[in-house]
Amino acid sequence: MNASSRYFYSKEKLPEENRVIVSGDEARHMHTVNRLGEGDTCFVINGEGMRWHVAIEEIKRSTVMCRIIDTVTVPRRENERAITLLQAIPRAGAFSVVVEKAVELGIHTVIPLQTEYSPVTVKDDEKFVHKYTVVARNALKQCHRLFDMDIQSPCTVERLGALPGGYDYTVVLDPEAGMTPQVFLEKMRNNAPQRVAVAIGPEGGFSPHEKTLFERFHFEKVCFPDTVFRSETAGVVVSSLLQYGL
Repeated sequence: MNASSRYFYSKEKLPEENRVIVSGDEARHMHTVNRLGEGDTCFVINGEGMRWHVAIEEIKRSTVMCRIIDTVTVPRRENERAITLLQAIPRAGAFSVVVEKAVELGIHTVIPLQTEYSPVTVKDDEKFVHKYTVVARNALKQCHRLFDMDIQSPCTVERLGALPGGYDYTVVLDPEAGMTPQVFLEKMRNNAPQRVAVAIGPEGGFSPHEKTLFERFHFEKVCFPDTVFRSETAGVVVSSLLQYGL
């Protein structure tokens, strides 16, 4: 990638000035890893639909002052489908893949599910969310999307019934029974729900108790009859269908 087309992240636009400040790890990444210097150009995004084409003016130890050359503001697409991925926490290391792909696909929200059969137990919610927020922002820069993806604290299936989601449609992937992807897509086309939640279990599946809870919460089941996906693959497949299969 050409240095001038690299993307960096900052929300620090100086009020009433044509400047953006890049700070902390992002600044160090800019001038130490990418070796950008004064006069070099790049892009800075704020995760809220803003993209600035900037020229570097001044480099300090932990901050980089950038002069704005051009500004692009991109609103959310009209009638854009807001997808929430309820992803069971997979084996160590695999959740990063889930987050990266979710960002690439334009998923709005990821809620990690701490299920009965999850191979990993989260002990510190705040550290977990911070870690994967950084992963999401790095993916945002790499795929040139302009809106942050919200990563929420881990949640059990029991607590899903209390989440203030306001979803138009909720679905859970079941390897044993449910509507086929073709039927699922047809239903989506006919109803055109805008706020959709998709639940993906761990590789061991949801427990019998959790399956009962999904029925109580009115999640419809989708089944791929000819294969069983890994947990981190399943969310990407279903999200792709929702974003690009309709």
